[in-house]
Amino acid sequence: MADEQGILTAVIKQHLADKSAEKRKQAASDIEQRVRDALRSPSSWAVAAAGAGAGAVGAVPVAVGGSLASSATTVSDQGVHDHIRRAIRCLTEDFCTQANPFRRKGGLLGLSSLAIALEHKPVQIHVSLLVPPVLTCFSDEDPTVRYSACEAFYNIAKVARHGILDKHLGAVFDGLCRLYADVEPSVKDGAQFLDRLVRDIATETKDFKFSDFIPMLTTRIRVLNPSVLQLVLGWISLLDSVPQVDMIVYLPQYLEGLFNIVRNDNRDIRRNAELLLDELLKEITSAANERPPDRAQRAIADAAEMVARCCRAGEWRSEDEIVRLQALHWLLEFVKLQVQLDGIAGPDDLDPAPSPLPLRLGHGRAASYDAAMPGAGGTDTGGGSGESSAGGRLAAEGTRTGLQQLLPILLSGALHCMDDGSLYDDEGEFRKKAEEADLRLQRAALTLGSQLPVEAVVDTLLGVMQEGPCKERSKAVLLKCFEWAQILFSQRPEEVLRPAVRNRLMEAALAALDRPEDEVAIAALKLISHLVTPGQDHASASADCQSPGSAFSGISGSPPRRTLPCEDLFSITCHEIYRIVGREARPECKKGHTLIGFARYSEKHGVCEGCGRDGVVPPEQLFRCEACDYDLCIQCRNTEVATLTGRCELIVRKVCEGVQPACGKTPYTEDVADRFFTTAARAVALEEDLAFAQRLVRVLNRVLLTSRETQALRRRLREEALAAPRPGGCQVGEVPAHLQELLSSWFHCPVSTLALCLWLHWFEMADEVTARLACMEQTPTMQQQLRDLAELLESPIFMRVRLQLLETRRRPALLRAVLGLSALLPQETALRARLEFVQTALMLDRAGKASLDVVGASGGRVIAAGGATAWALARFDKVTALHKAWRPMEAT
Repeated sequence: MADEQGILTAVIKQHLADKSAEKRKQAASDIEQRVRDALRSPSSWAVAAAGAGAGAVGAVPVAVGGSLASSATTVSDQGVHDHIRRAIRCLTEDFCTQANPFRRKGGLLGLSSLAIALEHKPVQIHVSLLVPPVLTCFSDEDPTVRYSACEAFYNIAKVARHGILDKHLGAVFDGLCRLYADVEPSVKDGAQFLDRLVRDIATETKDFKFSDFIPMLTTRIRVLNPSVLQLVLGWISLLDSVPQVDMIVYLPQYLEGLFNIVRNDNRDIRRNAELLLDELLKEITSAANERPPDRAQRAIADAAEMVARCCRAGEWRSEDEIVRLQALHWLLEFVKLQVQLDGIAGPDDLDPAPSPLPLRLGHGRAASYDAAMPGAGGTDTGGGSGESSAGGRLAAEGTRTGLQQLLPILLSGALHCMDDGSLYDDEGEFRKKAEEADLRLQRAALTLGSQLPVEAVVDTLLGVMQEGPCKERSKAVLLKCFEWAQILFSQRPEEVLRPAVRNRLMEAALAALDRPEDEVAIAALKLISHLVTPGQDHASASADCQSPGSAFSGISGSPPRRTLPCEDLFSITCHEIYRIVGREARPECKKGHTLIGFARYSEKHGVCEGCGRDGVVPPEQLFRCEACDYDLCIQCRNTEVATLTGRCELIVRKVCEGVQPACGKTPYTEDVADRFFTTAARAVALEEDLAFAQRLVRVLNRVLLTSRETQALRRRLREEALAAPRPGGCQVGEVPAHLQELLSSWFHCPVSTLALCLWLHWFEMADEVTARLACMEQTPTMQQQLRDLAELLESPIFMRVRLQLLETRRRPALLRAVLGLSALLPQETALRARLEFVQTALMLDRAGKASLDVVGASGGRVIAAGGATAWALARFDKVTALHKAWRPMEAT
């Protein structure tokens, strides 16, 4: 393309394509010299070049006076630059793009020689032609060509400086990334030298477009190649040290990528990323002390969601938990800084954890909770310090919008980090930092008061309570979620009780009752007790109950219930609890499949997964889930059934203790239990699933007769039963309606009916039920229920019934009932021993010793004697009556 009068002579082009590196270097030196000559004497260079022999460079002419700057505008200078352009095109097309690697290397040498000869100012005219062919050779298949391209670009950049970045910034950085990822060590070394030069150029350029460069770093920060990651980290660290660049502003673009680098297997890369994150966090902390602290506030607002998302990284892969730890450190600092920025408290001013809401609800519960937690809300009484008053005025002026918006986001990250089992948490660092962040957020939430974003926090809580993809939520996480729900209720009860919010919380609480931890079930019942509040009418409650997607449309896969006549939300909630309590206790495998008898379809032996003992279990003693290959022996299965049954009883007991009535000035436990069991009796009466009704009655009966929470109800029922005519007795009259309702519902479980009749001293009814039990099929389930009843009869609860056996002549129906029960359980030693005791009582009665006894008003016996004995016994009855009256007061 260029003739002999141009820069590239035939000899130069021949030497550039030669295999000898020395000849190529000589040709590059000739090109450099010819360009320098042309720039010194543009007017005479053409004449000298025309008379020169081919392949020889003529004598250097004397330069015409005048500066290069003034001659650049002449026609001669324009001609020189035209020659240079033609030379660049020739080197690009005839050398850099050819198949021969020696020609490509020669072309790269020629381009770098041209740039060196042009020097800084003139080379700016030709940068757009010099850079692209060199960058293209960065991807050459020959490593020696790639190295030569690295050298050539280094020489061009050293001369052009900022000119290479004005229009080719993206291409230059992309080329650097390719060179850093090269497998050839020499190319990597050359790339490092070139990278250092480009960094120097970028920092010295006043108008460097950092806003265009940051997205390039963001794109490359997700590359897995460790060398590229080192390059990106070096650039971020460099830009962070440049005063005119505020990397905090661009934090959302690259922060998540930095957290992801922390999981890298390369120790150096991981360490560099951690140091860079620490440095950035220090800058944000320093910015928070500025006035105004807008930079820190903006950085926290932009990065909070990203940090919270990184706190959940360990849920996907266990190796990501180191990312969680680093992100949790950021989140804790964000919480401290945001609290400080909103003027709530200093970062190190931390009060003890707030007390949880009380279980029992009544009038003025929010006020009592506020009283238990100073500064939790309400009006300022003026008793606080001036500093606290200033903080309150600051809150009233609406300066908490930052925390109000960020609280749900930060809370999500803190709660996700409370799960146990971290590979990198041997010393409990996860839990400590997460609990500290949660504690600070709770304190801030209590200070927010009416500005607390209820719906956003509820969304966060429900999202956290859902099981993760790899593991279920830990007990600590669920307890914290319920604690936050209580805080929401204490601060903004009207928002929590809106159907859209209340139903979702109720659904989560009811679902949590299936958890194996008793603490979680109790916390869920506490939340339920707070949601079932006064002022809920039947119409709105029923509408919420039956609405699509409602929390009451069916819980945890249970069949939809019938629409039952109920008075308010209390009754609706009770019906849903009955559904949970009345489920059949079936052990399940890890995936929720029901275990079936292994002997039904196989004769193989297996190893029990429950007790983990060595050796095999016979198939007749084994239960299995084929889908999961999960085996369970009979002993472990029975243990799990007992555990599930005990959980149902716990739920009923806590409901009777904690859920308060919808009306009444003073909530008492007996009123709650009475209402709960009355609602249960009505629900059982309308239940179509008879097996479900029987299971529900069995659980309710055991709680009614044995639990502390129903003690007052038991006492009142027995007193009413003794005062009313007994079914089957000689007295004439009607049994109270609620006792009839309770008894008729108990008929679904005959053994429970027998136990209730014995407790109420309805011995004639118990005798008839025992006779009918003898006509029923004696299934293993019924036999077990009868054995449980025999054991219950020996407990202190039935002490009065056992004492009645001493008066067998007056209580023949009781004796017949016990004899019938003994006949149904012939191997029960306790019943046989009790009958021997009755036989002894009959012998005493025959001797006439019991004829002197009369029944006293207190249920005991008073000997017909006078004087000091009568006075002493009367005094005894009076003192014991005082103790009897004192005991319920002490329990409350």
